[in-house]
Amino acid sequence: GELDLDAPVATYWPEFARDGHNCLLIPDADPTLDAAGQDAVDYSQLMNILEHQVRPWYYDQHERWLALVKQGMRDVLPRFDSDRMADEYYWTMYEQ
Repeated sequence: GELDLDAPVATYWPEFARDGHNCLLIPDADPTLDAAGQDAVDYSQLMNILEHQVRPWYYDQHERWLALVKQGMRDVLPRFDSDRMADEYYWTMYEQ
């Protein structure tokens, strides 16, 4: 399995994303900043998460890392499997 490290606005499962519980989320940058300023803040926050959470958890606290990965799978699999997608497609396309 893998760990979802994402920005809340970009994640494909925002209703399940719980930072530090089943994923790691990059905090939103100040929307009043220009694009370059937001990019700089996003970069800084990403590097901080990689340095202070991802690296130490993966290498030094592997049980914590695995718990986060497994919780992410437990939370996302029931909602985003192919049965759910096929059912949603049918109801959207044919039962309007």
